[in-house]
Amino acid sequence: MLQAFFHAWERRLASVTKDRVVRQFDWGLDWVPDNGHASGTHPAQAIGDWVSHVMADTDAFFTPPPTTDYTLRPAPDGDLLTFPSAFVTPHDANNTVYCRYFPAPLKRRPTCEETKEQRPTRSPAPLKGRPARSEAGAPNAGHVGHRFSGAAGAGLAAKAAVLVLPQWNADPGGHVGTGTWTGSHSVTS
Repeated sequence: MLQAFFHAWERRLASVTKDRVVRQFDWGLDWVPDNGHASGTHPAQAIGDWVSHVMADTDAFFTPPPTTDYTLRPAPDGDLLTFPSAFVTPHDANNTVYCRYFPAPLKRRPTCEETKEQRPTRSPAPLKGRPARSEAGAPNAGHVGHRFSGAAGAGLAAKAAVLVLPQWNADPGGHVGTGTWTGSHSVTS
């Protein structure tokens, strides 16, 4: 059902557009590292070898090295985060990653002392199937793993986060709208 709908939609869009430019097929070898190929290697062989190399160790390909070379600047439609791309291309414009950051508002969490004052004097029975835990070592205590470190973030509750990835048919405003919406619902994006 969806396939027929999207194919019809794409055909309709293609038939309405009068300024389409039909280009000759290009293998896109300028985007692929040489991998030791001599000039004159058939493009299909060069791309096939590159894909085989990537697939032999996908973790190495998809796991970028850590970086501290980033900037975060305030912007009216979501703070702008930039950092160098781990995949370097021959086109400088593509070697920087641009992201929008929409932080969720932080809510204050009670301190350990406030939490102790609110605790019942008698601990409730453990849930069925879960071992009883000591109060000091409880991994699910209200304050464990839910605070930002440092003086500026002390006592602030961490929020969930979501990564909004670009879609081929979405305009930039759609992503900004999604980020604004998630931020207003206590989810950082």
